[in-house]
Amino acid sequence: MSKTSELDAVFTELEKCGRTLAEIAIDLRKMFSTAETDALNGFEEIYDPATDEAQEETHQKTITLEEIRGLAASKAQSGLRKEVKALVMKYGVASLSVLPEDKFPEFMAELEAM
Repeated sequence: MSKTSELDAVFTELEKCGRTLAEIAIDLRKMFSTAETDALNGFEEIYDPATDEAQEETHQKTITLEEIRGLAASKAQSGLRKEVKALVMKYGVASLSVLPEDKFPEFMAELEAM
């Protein structure tokens, strides 16, 4: 086989690869533009700005007893043992394990402020 015919075969193969890549790109574009449109349509169906925004404003992060215990232990170890104990007593409980859950946000805020 001559150099010219070898080069011609390489160019032919390269053209095939180019066409295949172009077809793949077109298929991918169609696939993702449809998926994006579907996702946006689904989002519009489940999202209502009038109600969802208001819910988001009132939603607070749930504070767990473990988080309170961790912060209380950290504060106590940093020299605020008496202050932590006084805060527990202020809430009328003997230990954190009996602190009512509805008091967690207030207690955590005061604990963080120490």
